[in-house]
Amino acid sequence: MSINYKQIFEDAHRLAFKKDTEGNIGLNSEALGVIGICYMNGYGTEKNDKKAFNSLSMAVDLGNVEAICYLAQCYCQTL
Repeated sequence: MSINYKQIFEDAHRLAFKKDTEGNIGLNSEALGVIGICYMNGYGTEKNDKKAFNSLSMAVDLGNVEAICYLAQCYCQTL
């Protein structure tokens, strides 16, 4: 069975920017980290280093410790 990265990316996108009952957007740090990894590696979407960096930066700002490692990888690749 193969992994459906496109579905993972789409699900993470829905979770990352989920609206509450009043229409306010709440950010999900875990989902933003997944989005960053997807953009970084081209999983389920076109590879985009700038979007990877931005998504991972937002995840780190929201307290996602794991995203720090991936963000460091972006720095090492001189994004």
